[in-house]
Amino acid sequence: MESKHGVIYSSEKEKWNMDIAASAWDTRHFRSPTCATCHMSGIGGLEPTHNVSDRLSWELEWPLSEKTNDWKGKRERMQMVCLSCHSKNWVEGYYQQFDNVITLYNEEYYKPVKKEMDELYKLGYLTKDKFDEEIEFEFFEYWHHEGRRARMGASMMGPDYTQWHGFYELAKRRLELKNEIREIMEKKGKGK
Repeated sequence: MESKHGVIYSSEKEKWNMDIAASAWDTRHFRSPTCATCHMSGIGGLEPTHNVSDRLSWELEWPLSEKTNDWKGKRERMQMVCLSCHSKNWVEGYYQQFDNVITLYNEEYYKPVKKEMDELYKLGYLTKDKFDEEIEFEFFEYWHHEGRRARMGASMMGPDYTQWHGFYELAKRRLELKNEIREIMEKKGKGK
């Protein structure tokens, strides 16, 4: 656990009253939120929910992140949670950084490599069967592992996951993928 919220929870959870109904939670009951506080509770005047995606403005599980349906409403609901403890300027700054991370991932990491992978398929240099060539596993891990860690780390304020387990690993694997793509293009291109 590395987010500031998670570290506080881990070190203080025994002192917290975890028997209070989610609809009654407020900042008197804990110094830091848990997953349930932000995603499910009635804090900030919200209706408690079992729909953990009700307050998520980005879809972070997909290869390419996109804004969710009703993303503005979902973001407003999550910001109401944040504003229970943080200033408006802090919340706006957090969301600006978060959006910038998603844009960086989408535009500089995912789209360029996906375009090159698509070109390999178009040229017939990769078979249409999925996961029968090593580079397909590498590309999957690129967005599914490193890409998700960067995006989820940013969403949960986990800088180590965003940077070192996310973007550092993305940059390293992007270089490896580009080298593999170049080798495939050179090898297969000569045979045609």
